Amino acid sequence: MHEQEQQEQEQQQQQEQQQVQEQQQQQQQQQQQQEQEQEQQQQQQHKENIQAHYGDVAHCQDAEPSDNIL
Repeated sequence: MHEQEQQEQEQQQQQEQQQVQEQQQQQQQQQQQQEQEQEQQQQQQHKENIQAHYGDVAHCQDAEPSDNIL
């Protein structure tokens, strides 16, 4: 009887350890996701900045030929 109680306690401890490990893994995954999202946002921002910058240049270039045609 006494032995069985000891086994049950050990099992509980193992389960608790597993839960802790799973929580830690989840936290790591969340951190990785957040880092990836931040990177994507930065890249997106960079693209938009480039488009904004070169977009103006492109408009100027587009406007010139049509002026010449007129």
